[in-house]
Amino acid sequence: MMSKIRDLENGKICNYFFFFPGNMHKAQLYSSANALQTRDAAAALSLYRDAMSWPDECDVLDVGCGSGDVTSQLLLPALKSYSSLTGVDVSQQMVKYAMSKYQQPNVTFRYLDIVAPDFRPRDLFPRGFHKVFSFYCLHWISDQKLAFSNLSELLLPGGELLVVFLASAPLFTIYERLAKDSTWSRYMKDVSKFVSPYQHVANPEDELKSHLLDSGLQVKDCKCILQHFSYPSAVALKNAIKAVNPFLDRIPKDQQEDYLNDYIFEYGDMGYINNDGTIAANYKVLVAFAAK
Repeated sequence: MMSKIRDLENGKICNYFFFFPGNMHKAQLYSSANALQTRDAAAALSLYRDAMSWPDECDVLDVGCGSGDVTSQLLLPALKSYSSLTGVDVSQQMVKYAMSKYQQPNVTFRYLDIVAPDFRPRDLFPRGFHKVFSFYCLHWISDQKLAFSNLSELLLPGGELLVVFLASAPLFTIYERLAKDSTWSRYMKDVSKFVSPYQHVANPEDELKSHLLDSGLQVKDCKCILQHFSYPSAVALKNAIKAVNPFLDRIPKDQQEDYLNDYIFEYGDMGYINNDGTIAANYKVLVAFAAK
């Protein structure tokens, strides 16, 4: 399915296939369905990379590396210097997949829950990092204060942070609507885990900036950008849902088509289905660049 996104660097509109992340435990499938994340991450890197300082010896961390392809194929080539690049993810299956496909000298992957109750950042990474990146991960974390506190702890003095993640999207609205439906509620009891904590925040960039400042970081830039996407047809949307929806596998197979149809209905009920059959809507992405 096709989407249009405003390039973060120059406002240009680009066409590309659009998928939202959902089922984080299907590594191979996810790696073939993360074009939106890759494009938004590439735009942010293009915009902020030259504004960063790059010491000759630069230890880099990618938080929420997923299947590892963005880490190794996008982030790694964009680094002006590095001595080590470490990708971490909360999914052990993702980490295993990334290790098997993308691990190489000075590029490693590890399991990490950035908001685990017993997590002490410098116990696991005593050297710290000169750069911390996170692309399309932090909207899955409800405790934003703890997340940014731990990210700050991982940064060395003078180190820099660049994060890109969803503030709000129709995807989350539909999750919340279907979770209230008597037919699907039993399969979506943990729906809040899959909704951005900024979904209902009036000024998400202000809240994000507050978290950054509270964690001891100097905010160089923080913005919430309105983006647009469009699906060419309901069939294309259904195929995308099958690839990434975190709840579909919980639903009996003989009811999955009904779930997909209800999902499409919600798009129509929100006025997103056009007369030509395309399905279009907006979403908001948060981008922040900060230093310690």
